[in-house]
Amino acid sequence: MDKREISIIGTGRAGTSLAYALKKKGWRILYLCDISSSSALESKKIIGDGKVLEREEIVEKGDFFILSVPDNALETLAKEIALKNKNLKEKTFIHLSGSLSHKILAKLKERGAYIGSLHPVFPFPTKKTEIPKGVYFGWDGEKKALEKASAIVKTLKGKLVLIEKKKALYHLACSLASNFPSILYLMGLEKLKKTGLKVENAREMLFQLCYNALKSVRDKEWQGVSGPALRGDTETILAHLKNLEPQEKKIYKEILLYFLKKNPVKGADEILKVIKEK
Repeated sequence: MDKREISIIGTGRAGTSLAYALKKKGWRILYLCDISSSSALESKKIIGDGKVLEREEIVEKGDFFILSVPDNALETLAKEIALKNKNLKEKTFIHLSGSLSHKILAKLKERGAYIGSLHPVFPFPTKKTEIPKGVYFGWDGEKKALEKASAIVKTLKGKLVLIEKKKALYHLACSLASNFPSILYLMGLEKLKKTGLKVENAREMLFQLCYNALKSVRDKEWQGVSGPALRGDTETILAHLKNLEPQEKKIYKEILLYFLKKNPVKGADEILKVIKEK
C-alpha cells in the first residue's frame, strides 16, 4: 500500500484513538464523520487532522474507510452507504467490531468494495488512548482489504491474527479475559480502601497482584491458580464470605464453583459444604 490515507466513519473512542495513533506515525486522516457533529469536531481536535464532512461526501471523496460504529448499527450503515452509492469499486471498508464478521458489510461488496474486519484487542477508555507496540489485531475479510489492514498493523508495530470463524466466541474470550477481571479488580479495590490503606498504595498493590497472577496462569493455565480454594482453606473462605454483600457473595461463590469444577482439589467437599451453608 503506497498511500497512507484513511477516513473514519464513527468518531467514538476506538476510531478516534486509531486515527490519532496513525496520524502520529505519518498517516493522513482525510475525512471524519459521525452522527454527532460535535463528536466529529472533538475528534478532529484530538487527532489534529481530518476534514469533517457528511457521510455521503466522505464516501464519494475517500478510498479507504474505517467504520467505527456500534455493532447494532453496522449492517444498517452498510446498507445505507450501498443504497446511495451504486459504484464503490476499488474502495475499502473495514469495521472494528470484534464480534461481527466482515460479511456484515456484504451490501458494500455487492457495489464493488473490498471489505474486512480489524479488531484491536485492546481497551479504549478514552478517545485519545495510546496504542502500545505489540497489540494484537484480529482479522477476517478479503485479501484486497487485508493489504490495507496489514499496513495499519505494521505502522503500529502490532501483531495480526486470522479469525476465520466463530467471531462471537473469539470476542467472548476477549471480554471474559479483560472486562470481568477489571470489574473484580475494582471490587477488590473497594474492599481494600476500607482497610484504611492509602488509595495510591491500594491501587498499585492490587495491580501488581493481578498482573503477576495473570502471568502465572498464562504460563501454567489451571496449575498457575493460587488462593484458599486451592489449599482447601475453608476458614479463610468463611472469613471472605462474611465481608461480602449479598450480590458480591453470589459472584464469589459462582467463581469458586467454576474453579472446583475445572480443577478438583483436596478438601473440595468441605468447600462445597461451606458455599451451600453460607
